[in-house]
Amino acid sequence: MNESDEEDLLEKDKIKKISLATLDDEFSENKETKLYKIRNKSYDILQKLDSITPSKIESALQHVKLLKKEMGLKYPALFDADPMIIFCHVDLDSFYASVESLENPEYKTIPLGVGNMNMLATCNYVARKYGIRAGMPGYMAKQLCPTLKIVKCDFQKYNFFSEQVMSVLSIFDEEIEIYGIDEACLTFDVLKFKNSVSKMNMIGFNISLLNKEDKNKFQFKEYFHDRSVYVPMTSTKFNFINIKKLIDNIRHLVFLRTGLTISGGISVTRGLSKYACGINKPNGSFVIDKDFDGHILDLETDKINGIGSATKEFLAKSYKIRTIRELRDNLHFLYLTMPYKSFKNLFYLSYGLSIFDFSDRTNKSRQSVGKNVTFRSTIDHSEICTILWRCCTSLSDKLKMKNIKCNIITLNYKTSNFSSKTKQIKLNKKINEDIEIFNVGYDLLMDSKLLTTNKNILNPIRLLGITRSGFSNDDSNGLSKFLGSVYEKKICPVCKKASLHLNNFLFESHVNSCINAQQTEETKRKSTLDAYIKKKNRE
Repeated sequence: MNESDEEDLLEKDKIKKISLATLDDEFSENKETKLYKIRNKSYDILQKLDSITPSKIESALQHVKLLKKEMGLKYPALFDADPMIIFCHVDLDSFYASVESLENPEYKTIPLGVGNMNMLATCNYVARKYGIRAGMPGYMAKQLCPTLKIVKCDFQKYNFFSEQVMSVLSIFDEEIEIYGIDEACLTFDVLKFKNSVSKMNMIGFNISLLNKEDKNKFQFKEYFHDRSVYVPMTSTKFNFINIKKLIDNIRHLVFLRTGLTISGGISVTRGLSKYACGINKPNGSFVIDKDFDGHILDLETDKINGIGSATKEFLAKSYKIRTIRELRDNLHFLYLTMPYKSFKNLFYLSYGLSIFDFSDRTNKSRQSVGKNVTFRSTIDHSEICTILWRCCTSLSDKLKMKNIKCNIITLNYKTSNFSSKTKQIKLNKKINEDIEIFNVGYDLLMDSKLLTTNKNILNPIRLLGITRSGFSNDDSNGLSKFLGSVYEKKICPVCKKASLHLNNFLFESHVNSCINAQQTEETKRKSTLDAYIKKKNRE
């Protein structure tokens, strides 16, 4: 080991010690609770492993072999066949931090975190050198890097830039799969690739052809100038070399449009393309077109998409599995001791697929749309309602844009002790109006027992989100229009306006507002009348 390696180890050890020493009680308690659950599950698995007979092991090996054969027929490109589809995963580089750096270029060279002292939503690459990561409490990040600059999240700004980026990407894949505010996947077959090359050659690096919106306060003219000269793509042959050229041109077009850099990964599955996307970050692309096992087998289990820290810990404690190779070698034991769905998910993940490759959500139109917001822990009722409303209006706009409705609403929230909860309801009618979805979300919040009837919040909330699923095309001219709204129509006793509400929260607010306005008007009128009478008396 050379001197540089020793310094790196010492630095990592320092980071680890500080991280452990600065975890607060609530965070530690939540982590300990999770570890306790994992230990219990591991104990059950070990008991099952002890009772497995050789005949069961042989049967399990045969089942795994059969499943691999079926996978080979479904995903032949994983086993050296020419790909019919090539996947391109794109991910904006430290998105929130990069957007903040557009207005403040000096942020590019200093450690920057976006969030607050309780939680960082993201950080730039300078900060990551100190061991700072997204999801880390800000106070802990300050321990690792005292000079860290922390700025508040501005989701209106991030949503604007995300829409700009996705609008560019969707030019080249109208069926683009958007996984979040800063990442997506483009899929190309022979025909779609040929059409995309034609579009790219037509646009080139001329962003004036992108039908930009009117100037917005978040746009900055200087970002749209570049001396790069577009070299037309002359080959439309469907291969990895040409796909990479197209993706690199698209990445540069995104930069010209927004000033943001975006990285890309290209491979034969969504999972492998996502992994490839991280190899040449930031502002790079990488292709995995062969030797797929060579890229992933020696990785730790949580380095591939779909396996998180809890699953990693569970696999290590239960099966002594720490790498993808060990996972692949022990699949038969997982088959014998885990729920079949969990085993099958891990089976596919071990071969470089993601949940988006083998789940139903890629075979149908998108099955859910979600919006989550992380913020400073609060018990303020008004602030919680404002955040919930913001989530609902944002997603309502997306549903209306696609002319679809939904009837399954899910509320996600996290409390200050880092525990996560989910509440869901299925309605008897599909909806897409923000007011309707807000009322459903508010009812779910009441059902969660976080809110009391007098609008007190029992446990500080630090994350709130709404997810909508159960989609269908808007049929407002059909049966649902005839049946009417799922909500009860209520008439304001003051202004006589009709409103649709599932709960009384907004209706009461509206009535109170009308009453206050009426009282104010009455006070003004009375004041004017009194003044008039006094004046007359003086005369």
